[in-house]
Amino acid sequence: TSSLVVTPVERIKVMMQSNPDVYSNEIQCIQAVLDTEGIGGLLMRGLGISLIREIPSVGLSFILYTLLMQQSMTFGSTSIAPLLFGAISGSLSCVPVYP
Repeated sequence: TSSLVVTPVERIKVMMQSNPDVYSNEIQCIQAVLDTEGIGGLLMRGLGISLIREIPSVGLSFILYTLLMQQSMTFGSTSIAPLLFGAISGSLSCVPVYP
C-alpha cells in the first residue's frame, strides 16, 4: 500500500518538526535514523499502526462504494455515479478510523 512509502516520509517530517535544531536537512535526519535504527527502523517503524488505520478504512470504503453502486443500479445509474459514490464512500470511510 501507499503506507510503505508514506510512513518513512511522515516519520522524517515529524522528526524534523519536533527537533528543528537537531537536523539541518532531510538527508541528515534520514542518516541519523539509519545510523541508530538501520533500514528496518526507517521503513518499518510506525507502519503497523498505519496499517491498523488503513485496512479498516479501505475495506469500509469498498463496501460503501459497492452498496451505493448497487442502489444506483436499481434507480438507473448515471455516468457521474462512480465519481460521486467514490467521493462519498471515501469520505465516510474515514469517519470511524480517524480521531
